[in-house]
Amino acid sequence: MTHRKATGIRKPRRKPRLAKVFNCLMCERNDVVRVEMRRKKKMIGGKKRTVKEGTGKLECSSCHAKFQHPIGHLSAEVDVFSAWVDALDAKKEANDAAVATSTTTGN
Repeated sequence: MTHRKATGIRKPRRKPRLAKVFNCLMCERNDVVRVEMRRKKKMIGGKKRTVKEGTGKLECSSCHAKFQHPIGHLSAEVDVFSAWVDALDAKKEANDAAVATSTTTGN
């Protein structure tokens, strides 16, 4: 009788890790923006359990730029950073629109 061929043990695949340190858009330095995720804790059934929402805080260690954004149970550090980028873009567009209207009404 012949033996069966032994099957190898499969190694579990690692999940790709998302960045937690980012480049600052204000001072343009590398790896100075850190994001902290704060999830709310609530008493449920006599035990403290983590609730699925909270606040994501972002701060640059160089220029001390700060930003806060509400997070959900699927949010990651990247989501808070991209919300900051979107907020900066919206602010820039609002400033550009205000400058454009002030220059056209000034003539």
